[in-house]
Amino acid sequence: MHKCIIIDDEPHAIDGLKNYISLIPDLELVKSYTDPLQALMEISVTDKVDLMLLDIDMPQISGIELSKEIRKKNKQADIYNSAY
Repeated sequence: MHKCIIIDDEPHAIDGLKNYISLIPDLELVKSYTDPLQALMEISVTDKVDLMLLDIDMPQISGIELSKEIRKKNKQADIYNSAY
């Protein structure tokens, strides 16, 4: 089983991604965040996550910047997701 996290400031985007994830048998959603800074504080070195679905355009920090900061704490795969 592969574990993933969604970080997107738009709740409807998270809902759409949750629907897609539910269709993939070997993928489990561990947590979703609408606040990228909260995600940055909560994701730690001990988290076992295979995939992060990140929005690129968020108000406080971009998905690209967030990915760089999270990778300093935990080296996991990431995919960028954006409505733009």
